[in-house]
Amino acid sequence: MTDDEILDELRSRRANPDTRIDAATVPTPLIYDPATDQAVADAERALGFALPRFLKRVLTEVGNGGFGPGFGLIGLRGGHPNSDGKSLVDMYLEWQPHGWRERLLPVSDWGCAAWSCVDPEDNVVTADQSRFTLTRFTLPAWLDAWNHGVSLSDETFETGDAIILNPFTRKPMPIKRRTGAKGRRLE
Repeated sequence: MTDDEILDELRSRRANPDTRIDAATVPTPLIYDPATDQAVADAERALGFALPRFLKRVLTEVGNGGFGPGFGLIGLRGGHPNSDGKSLVDMYLEWQPHGWRERLLPVSDWGCAAWSCVDPEDNVVTADQSRFTLTRFTLPAWLDAWNHGVSLSDETFETGDAIILNPFTRKPMPIKRRTGAKGRRLE
């Protein structure tokens, strides 16, 4: 698919509250207008580098976050924030001095401190448990897969069996839990 076709399909999914995000356990995010040129300029000035090409197109041509895999894409300031009310710029600037990779922008929250991120070449990188793992996806391919119903959680994470205590019945119950990210670990 072309970038323009991927963006058109994103617009369609964004418009439907039932398909806007994957996470059914949180309220559907608001619809945010596309980011303005000023918002992009402010973000790039604060970051000290340009936003990745396709991420910039998504945020300026589809919407400033609030749709997409996981809990939805995190937007620039004035767009869809993370659960702490922060933009992707705020998150990067806060995390970068503490060992976060240079020019790696957190764009989608999977919960439990796991993030899908985008590097300067539009590659999708998983960040979890203080590790960074290069996935097989570029951002256009990742969003195209999501547009077509691929479970990106299954594509992103290895899972394993575990037993937990059911908080309601107080009896053991089997669950699947994340054991790590799929892809090539970055050093």
